[in-house]
Formats: sequence, C-alpha cells, structure tokens
Amino acid sequence: KVRGGGHDDSAALYFPPHYRPEEIRDSLVSAVRSAVESDAPSGLSLGDLLKQALEEKE
Repeated sequence: KVRGGGHDDSAALYFPPHYRPEEIRDSLVSAVRSAVESDAPSGLSLGDLLKQALEEKE
C-alpha cells in the first residue's frame, strides 16, 4: 500500500504483495509520465491540417 500526501482524503494505491519497491517506483514514475504527456499539447491536429489544406485551395 502506497499512501498519498498524508491528508484525510488522500488516495492510496495498492500493489500486489509480491511487488518489490523498485517495481512500485517504476509503476509510479510511468503513471506520472503518462499523465504529464497526456496534458501536453499534441502539436498539429487533424483539424489544423484540414484547415491548412482548405486555405491553400483558396
């Protein structure tokens, strides 16, 4: 069990008892990276490409 920041409403994550601390750490790091990447702007979108293509035809 990995506890959050110590607040009453903090979440806890549960890992199988056979997980080593390194595996838990790697899982947490991977989850944080995924969250950061999903919040990052993706650059060009399909809408941007279509808009650019339509503007070039005009």
